[in-house]
Order: sequence, then C-alpha cells, then structure tokens
Amino acid sequence: FPAAVVYLLTNSKFRTDAVHFAIALDELGLLLPRDIQEAERQTISADIEIILRDYVIDNPQSLVDVETAMRYLALVADRHPDVFDHLFVRMLIGNAPPMDQIETIRKLVNKDSGLARDYVTNDRVDKLCLTAAQTAVNDQSYLVACQLYQFAEPQPQEQYARTLIRLIDIHMLSLSSPIRQMALDRARAVLD
Repeated sequence: FPAAVVYLLTNSKFRTDAVHFAIALDELGLLLPRDIQEAERQTISADIEIILRDYVIDNPQSLVDVETAMRYLALVADRHPDVFDHLFVRMLIGNAPPMDQIETIRKLVNKDSGLARDYVTNDRVDKLCLTAAQTAVNDQSYLVACQLYQFAEPQPQEQYARTLIRLIDIHMLSLSSPIRQMALDRARAVLD
C-alpha cells in the first residue's frame, strides 16, 4: 500500500486522491508494516505527516483553504496526536504576510468560532497556541505571536506584554503604523 500511495502522489492527476487514499489506509493501519520483517522488506514508505504537510501546508499550488486544511488535520488528530500538533502549530505560524496570518489564526482558534475548537479540546488548542506563539517569538514574528497569546487560555500576561513591547519598539518610529497602534491598544489592556 505505501508504494501505491507514493505512486499516486507522484502523479499530479491523482494527488488529491492519493491524500484521501493515504488517510483511509492509515486509519485502517495499512500504511505501517505489520512486523519487523515486513518493515525490513519494505523499500518504500508513506509517512502520513509528510503527505499532509506537503498537501495542506507546504504546497504553493495547493488550493486547500484553511477550513479544508483543518478538516484534513482533524482526521489524524486522535490516531497521530504528535502529527496533528506539529502540523497545526505550523499552520498557526504560517508563512503568509502577518496580517493575512492573523486572519488565519482567527479562523482557526477564535474562542467563539475557531475551527480547531470543533475538532479538538479547547485545552489542546490553547496549549498549541502557546507553543506556536513561542515559536513565532523565536522567529521574531511578534505580530503573529501577539495574536496567538491573545487567544490562548490562560493568557501568559508577562510573555504577552514582553512581545507587545518588542512589537511597539519595532514600529515606534512609524507613528501612523496600524500595527503600532494595535500593539499599544493591546498593551494598555494587558498592563492595566
């Protein structure tokens, strides 16, 4: 089965079918070798994390919107929690321009209507928001980090405030910057 999935993935005509086929085979436990001897004989493997990452996150030609991407990840959330967590954090951090990424974050983790909250527990979503926020801070993507801290519960006030200050520092000279104003407004709320 792994060889069939890999073959279908290499043919652009069957790429979407390959992803669906891989998810179904994975759910049935047919992508994994049954024993050590089979694993040693198996020359081709199909890793569900790589398949999903390439299809819903890393593929610039992908037409998968954020709602559909979330549904794909939700299919593996219980069976492969580490895969889900890793890919979901990558979706939150993203590589879109910051304002576009903030819109994606809102769609995914908004407390009232976030898509992720329909598929996994709020505690898990909040934990992943904090993980993604820290990664965004490390990448100096402070605007994205601030948005993630805003949605996480319990909100880490000190980390959030430090990130807001960094964001304000970066945009301090640009008095008319909407990012600067947004950071100042949020900082007031956090520091009060």
